[in-house]
Amino acid sequence: MTWAHIENVESLATSLRSAASSDFGIFLLLCFAAALGLAAVIIGAILGIAIPGARRVAARTDPARQAVAKAPPTDRPLLILYASETGNSRELAVAAGAAAQRLGLKVRVADMAAITVKEAAKTLDLMVIASTWGEGEPPPRAVDFYRSLMASDAPRFDGVRYAVLALGDRAYANFENFCRLGRTIDIRLAELGGTRMAERSECDADYESQAGEWIGAQLTRLGSSETPVLVDMGTEPASAGRTHPFDAVVAEKSNLNGAGSTTSTYHLSLSPSDFDVPYEPGDSIGLFPENDSGLIAEILSVAGLSSNVALRDSMRTHYDITSLTLSQIKAYAAFTSDPAIAKIAASEALAAEYLEGGRQLIDLMAAAPVRLSAEQLTSLFRRLQPRLYSIASSRKATPGQIDLLVAAIAYDAFGRL
Repeated sequence: MTWAHIENVESLATSLRSAASSDFGIFLLLCFAAALGLAAVIIGAILGIAIPGARRVAARTDPARQAVAKAPPTDRPLLILYASETGNSRELAVAAGAAAQRLGLKVRVADMAAITVKEAAKTLDLMVIASTWGEGEPPPRAVDFYRSLMASDAPRFDGVRYAVLALGDRAYANFENFCRLGRTIDIRLAELGGTRMAERSECDADYESQAGEWIGAQLTRLGSSETPVLVDMGTEPASAGRTHPFDAVVAEKSNLNGAGSTTSTYHLSLSPSDFDVPYEPGDSIGLFPENDSGLIAEILSVAGLSSNVALRDSMRTHYDITSLTLSQIKAYAAFTSDPAIAKIAASEALAAEYLEGGRQLIDLMAAAPVRLSAEQLTSLFRRLQPRLYSIASSRKATPGQIDLLVAAIAYDAFGRL
């Protein structure tokens, strides 16, 4: 997988601006803006689920206490098992494994695709890091393991201590499906006789800090360490990762559909500057878009912050300003005295009904306007996440070039195209 960032969507046609009624819609519109010749930023490459380099995730403690504690070696085997599609769970598992080794633990890190449930049941300590995919489903690579675990003849986990870290994204999952894989595995392991050694942790898209703290706490317990464990995900090379962007130019844009077609599918060709992205056909590229300036202005106006230039600038690239989740509804209800918003925030059923159809944060704010401080407004935002797209080219055939196929999708949601 490769990460990228699209800049300067000021030139999006006015008629398409409000098509961003979903994260996917935003991504498509921004791709089109970039295809007009605007700059893009592409970050590194992640081949399959293997991430070359990673970010640092650490428990938020006094830096003086963050050194990895050395503990006496233990003969209790620790299996760190992960289910991953985009690489996040794998990244955490590898980092956790490295920290466990430094503690002297007898550790094995394994993909669910490379181990059987029978093998997993032989360990004594088990840490599961699982990402939910699609509509509450396991990632494709973890399907066989998951089915075997849920089968009526699954082996017992008597004597196995376990803990589960679940990853999900509230913007793409309803309440029932959020972190569903991790939740289901947690319950199933208990049914099979396992002993839960820690409460399950459920992480949203901004998972790094929470996940790092949780992993550190489990390793501290397993390693009998008096010093909080630092989960160090290594030094990210300048050629890869979200934090080392580099510019690219959209060298070509062409509509593959005929003039009379009711659909539009675009071929986009990106040319990274001064960098050969090490990808394979079928890998994904993650695009970090800039938010629409019109939507930014509307949100700032409703919040009474139109004159805050610094906030306006940060909203372009740092925050997801469109997604709306139950936690955001609850947070906004605390800022306003509107009884209708409070009623929705207090009921998952009403919130699910309210969110159905693609309501955005601006819809909530416009329904009950209230003046906010910059801190209050940014507390409502999620961190801007990349939109993934499959790469449709080969480095062998077109070196120094990344090709994408982008389908245009536009629809109306609550008066916004």
